[in-house]
Amino acid sequence: VAAEVLPRRVTIEPRYVGSDFKVRSDVDRTRQPPESITTVQGGVHIIVQNVPLMVEGQLVLTSIGLKADRAVIWTSAEGLGTGGFELNENTPFQVYLEGDIEVQQGNSEARASHAFYDIRDRRGLLMNSELRTYIPEFDTTLRVRADSIRQLSETSFQAQNAWVTTSQFGQPG
Repeated sequence: VAAEVLPRRVTIEPRYVGSDFKVRSDVDRTRQPPESITTVQGGVHIIVQNVPLMVEGQLVLTSIGLKADRAVIWTSAEGLGTGGFELNENTPFQVYLEGDIEVQQGNSEARASHAFYDIRDRRGLLMNSELRTYIPEFDTTLRVRADSIRQLSETSFQAQNAWVTTSQFGQPG
């Protein structure tokens, strides 16, 4: 039985209480369809809920949390609203993040200096990055540190100039 696909709910809020949070949105009508471009400064926390993820053959809905010092968001013109808004699975939603980035989804957590993520196509790029994910089959956390980690699909990743360890301490060696 397939799980009902709910619209993705997106919330954009300040990363820190009392920060100098600035949001600016424009619509580029030269593109077809028109595209909304939003810049955020002063620390941002973007939460995307109802993201489908296959876990042990079961479809579960999860959340993705994206935190950074600055962000640029591209989506369809009708995508952004005040407070939170909804996206269907076909709505484009791309985010460029910069500065002290933290990404969290389920048991996985990543840190990077620069990142790009395409929510709709589940592809992304982390620069100067570290990824930690829990591997239940081995009851351990896997750590990958790399110059870049590229997400090619929901389950496929590629790292450049990387090392991998189960140690929570520095680089093995």
